[in-house]
Amino acid sequence: MEEAYRILRKMCERPAKDECSLYAELLAKKLRALDDNKREIVMHEISDLLFRAKMQNQNIRSLALPYSSAPGGLHSNAHNVETYP
Repeated sequence: MEEAYRILRKMCERPAKDECSLYAELLAKKLRALDDNKREIVMHEISDLLFRAKMQNQNIRSLALPYSSAPGGLHSNAHNVETYP
């Protein structure tokens, strides 16, 4: 009985997972299904995408330009992700 109480208490102390945590788990599952080479490529592309999004946020804030007119915005052709065979 004490063991069950300890387990339940430990579960209640865990922070609730937000949508980013849940998405990361789903993404990890999908990445594990890929072969090593393809997984490296996809992980690199995801990292690149996140880096570009972060840089856009910083550029937008520092230039004080509206989002849609920022150079290289998300709607720009400069950010199309290349596909690999």
